[in-house]
Amino acid sequence: MKSRIRIALWLVILLAGLAGATHQVIYFGTQRGGFDPQPPGLATPRDFGMRFDSLKIASGGRVLDAWWIPAEAPAAGAVVLFQGNAENTSEWLEAARLLHGHHLSVLEFDYSGYGRSTGTPSIAAVIEDGVNALRTFERLAPAGVPRTGVGLSLGAAVLMEANSRYPGAVQRVALMEPFSSGRAAAVHLRLLPAWLATLMPDVLDNVRLARSLNVPLLIVHS
Repeated sequence: MKSRIRIALWLVILLAGLAGATHQVIYFGTQRGGFDPQPPGLATPRDFGMRFDSLKIASGGRVLDAWWIPAEAPAAGAVVLFQGNAENTSEWLEAARLLHGHHLSVLEFDYSGYGRSTGTPSIAAVIEDGVNALRTFERLAPAGVPRTGVGLSLGAAVLMEANSRYPGAVQRVALMEPFSSGRAAAVHLRLLPAWLATLMPDVLDNVRLARSLNVPLLIVHS
């Protein structure tokens, strides 16, 4: 009887180990296919007539390339931009110019492995990048003006995750074309078959994070 119990316990341990290994293989395999880091663009805020400071943001041993574009007086607010996948900061300069034209300060940054930022992108890395960007944004934003976080697609999820870990840096959130969760996005992009989705960790879940968000939220889809 004791030997049967011992065998059963070993089988449970073995199955748990296999499930855990499968879990990690799916997780890291999906990440490799999900990120599309882009090289740096040629344009800078100066090409769009904007004064700016070039920043280096420390993030877990990596260094993020960033631009701080201060508002022309009188400052009406500040915005931090979380770009989508397969993008770099240069591609957001038209948006930055539009915001700057409305007397808003703007912080742009590239995730790890994107543009001139060092390191390799992963879910954990880009979330940590987002937290450090929010910390920098909070320090740079002019005192007393509204602070807004804006994210597109992947950037929407990174913003929501980063805000949950470092609340208070933004007082309003705008999400453009957000996906419901990392699992749903992986299935939609055919990085993962639907029947394996439950084995992927529950990360980048915008629906779950939106339920606990305690600042105004704007969602835009088109």
